[in-house]
Amino acid sequence: MITTARSQATEQRSAPSASEEHPVSGLSSATHAGEGNTPTRGRGFSAAPSRALAALVSVPGHWALAALALGILVYRVASFERDLMYGFLVDDAYISARHALNFVHGFGLNFNPHQRVEGYTNFLFTALMILPHWLDLPLEPFVRAVGTLAAVGSVALAVSLARPILGRACALLLGAALVLDPRFVFFAVWGLETGFACLPCLVGYFLLFRRRYALAGIAFAAALLTRMDLAVVVAPAVAFAIFDLIRLRQASATLRGLARFVVPIVAIFGTYFLARWYYYGWFLPNTFYAKVGSPSHAWHRGVNYVRDCLETMGLASLSRASVVAWAACLLLCVPIARRLEAEFARALSLTTAAVFYLLYTVMVGGDHFQERFIYHVFPLILIGCLVPWALLARLVSSWLPRAHALAGASLALVCCLFARALARAPHHFGQAHAVGAWMSLAQYLKQHAPPGAVLATDAAGVLPYYSGLRTIDILGLADPVIAHREVPNLGSGVAGHEKSDPEYVVSRKPEYIATWLDPDGFAGRGFGHLASFQEQYKLAALVRIDLPNASLERVLPFAVQPKRSELIALHDGHGNVPGLYQWALYVRREELDYRYMDVRDFRSNLPGFQPNPNYIVFAPKGHVPAHIMYGPFVKFNEGEHLGYVTIKTGPADDVDPRQRLCGFDVFNGERTITEMPILVGEARGTTADFPFVFHVTAEESTKPYEFRLYCWGLADVTVESVSVR
Repeated sequence: MITTARSQATEQRSAPSASEEHPVSGLSSATHAGEGNTPTRGRGFSAAPSRALAALVSVPGHWALAALALGILVYRVASFERDLMYGFLVDDAYISARHALNFVHGFGLNFNPHQRVEGYTNFLFTALMILPHWLDLPLEPFVRAVGTLAAVGSVALAVSLARPILGRACALLLGAALVLDPRFVFFAVWGLETGFACLPCLVGYFLLFRRRYALAGIAFAAALLTRMDLAVVVAPAVAFAIFDLIRLRQASATLRGLARFVVPIVAIFGTYFLARWYYYGWFLPNTFYAKVGSPSHAWHRGVNYVRDCLETMGLASLSRASVVAWAACLLLCVPIARRLEAEFARALSLTTAAVFYLLYTVMVGGDHFQERFIYHVFPLILIGCLVPWALLARLVSSWLPRAHALAGASLALVCCLFARALARAPHHFGQAHAVGAWMSLAQYLKQHAPPGAVLATDAAGVLPYYSGLRTIDILGLADPVIAHREVPNLGSGVAGHEKSDPEYVVSRKPEYIATWLDPDGFAGRGFGHLASFQEQYKLAALVRIDLPNASLERVLPFAVQPKRSELIALHDGHGNVPGLYQWALYVRREELDYRYMDVRDFRSNLPGFQPNPNYIVFAPKGHVPAHIMYGPFVKFNEGEHLGYVTIKTGPADDVDPRQRLCGFDVFNGERTITEMPILVGEARGTTADFPFVFHVTAEESTKPYEFRLYCWGLADVTVESVSVR
């Protein structure tokens, strides 16, 4: 590296020699910590407490603390998995996973096959999700592992970045604050890029402060690939690089160093940006158009979001005090810069990055998910809150050398207050009950939906990913028509939930629409009071939302439309079955296209069977296992046929719900064309339609077909009708 005599003299004036001890932190300053020299420990705090602290943060102590921190972090991940997540990710994570799955299947990085739409804002994280699909690994553990590793790396890098400014002991306290903060751990493993996003930023600053410009540029390019809005974090890094290079006082070295830093960012991110613009056709991701409105409307919501987040996290008072501390630092910037030029510049760049991102959060109106946006750069925010106290303490101790122990203790106290506030502040993550409900419905649709069916839903993560159905995203995150719809005063409502177009969704004629059931018994998201929706769709099932596990038992299907009073009772938990049924599945009405088989043409192997004009057969609980229904031996035209068998089942509470109650199949006299299990868990004393699909070839169109139902006698079963389109 090229330096001049003048720059070396500047370094000597701005930093103590290698043999000098730092009066506050107990660290001796390196000649230039940015070049990789590690400060060495000196006397710092005196007497026995100093020796005890020095022993704690020695090299063996570092490993012990690292093991303890990792243990706490893994314990928190395990407890969240047990008490909150139940093996699921947050619903939006499955939107990214669906893009990755379609990519592996050869459909491109798209939400739906053969439809180019960028329904994600976290390209690098979405690209990582390709690995488990490519290698046929389970998705959720892979994402948890990536998040845990990112959290560990973020803690280590945050401590490394803060150490030259705060000192070794206080930097470790900062790391403890991150590990003890339940939100930091939760957002790292909940499934989105929240905990992962800050890692490349920290890596970039870590390398930049050591003048590894090319590697720092690659790290910041990775940050931009993770989230484009992290450009506001990269901007202060570019400013610091320019400042640091100008200190060399040599134009050629400055230009070369700046080029080494900027070129990787522009080359990597610029190539990606142009490629995605060409592929998707829009300048920004589809989610940006769906969520972000005018700053004139959104900033009020953004201010409230940031304020409420800090209040919830217990950091409101401490952060306000840190703002005052930074104001004092800026007023005293000349004496601080004279003594701590390098440290002051680094502290200012890290804090500016955090402030810029908070301002960006305000301008876009915050977020719907708790403190998610705060935790995209939370280590930088925490560093920014702590470093002004260190700068002031070091300045005061330089003026009053006898006060260095008091200044150091005060800085440690501030760090402890931050750690205590984060550890003790209440958190409200909710539980994964809704995700479990959507997973249950996805299993139901995968079993019952005909091939090629289209689903419209505002739970556009789990449902499409696990059902495999082509999907219309009601909220527009993965639908360009809704995303680009004009909405008055966009930015003043609930973030990410302001755009919808029920008329457009109904006009697309999806086979299924899944959304919330409103307390008044009507479909949510504006569908329930839309005339075209009421004319074309009927309620197919409700889903119970107050259980953690995913199971078909949570799906309550309907063949006969219940009264609105019954729906309200089920919504409130006062229905004829226990639980809160607040998620609804609606199916498109197509009754006129169906041909009902004559009940008189069916037969049964039940002893004493007698035909009944009101239903096909009734099989009481406890009967001998048998084909309780077969017939009517009719021919069908060549092609694909969709049918429904309508069955009323009695309860079977004393039997494993995963056991088969009945087995339905379509038989052409030679082979079974299609078959469908009906589980005990679907027996609730209710009537439900069970769809089936079968294909008739030209050769098979001459054969008589029969529909058979074999039951084991575990519950009362009444087959009411069989209809085929």
